[in-house]
Amino acid sequence: MNVAKFTAAAATLLLATSAARADLIASLTFDLPTATVSSTASIPVWVTLTLDANSDPIATDGSGVVTSPLSAQNLIDLVPGDGNIIVNNGFQCSGTFTSGCGGGAYAFNFNFATPSFVDPPNLSLAPGSSTHFLFGTFDPTGGSAAPGVYTFYNAIFEFEHYNPTDNSFHFSTIAATCPSQTADCAFTRTVIGGGAIPEPAAWSLMLLGVGGMGAALRRRRLAAATA
Repeated sequence: MNVAKFTAAAATLLLATSAARADLIASLTFDLPTATVSSTASIPVWVTLTLDANSDPIATDGSGVVTSPLSAQNLIDLVPGDGNIIVNNGFQCSGTFTSGCGGGAYAFNFNFATPSFVDPPNLSLAPGSSTHFLFGTFDPTGGSAAPGVYTFYNAIFEFEHYNPTDNSFHFSTIAATCPSQTADCAFTRTVIGGGAIPEPAAWSLMLLGVGGMGAALRRRRLAAATA
């Protein structure tokens, strides 16, 4: 199984250093792990980031630089000379949506619009709190995907460190949706052919319409029988 990953491009390159002291304890989960979609639909991937009650907070300034204290535990890939730390997301190349990131039925696109956790400014997450954000979207290659069941495992919430000395980037994972790569934490979509799939509210309206048509037919039959 391919476990390579790629990361959303940061908006800025930041050069100062940050203090290191505290520990972050966080979890990342898919908001809607399973669903059925049409073959032409784009598939948004919404996730929830939750800080443990015993975790330290996460805060950023107006430029998206992490200002809350961080420990060596949180910065496992930090190297001497790294600059400011920003929030970023990573996508692990596993599952069948993108066929290990080597092409496939879907292309993945990170979300850079609000709400986004790619270099977010003025972020303030308190211990015990949760926040929802759009991680990204799977778009069907060529406008349509073959029917079937598609799987994605690992969305990653991470910190990015830029090293101006050698123009390199380093990353530390804070939380991930499914590092075990198992079905109990996977994101899956059952893709069917045809047009758009009605939402539950639309199904209700359709059923009411069908029920109304049936009632009208019964009234006409009754009128004919008594004429």
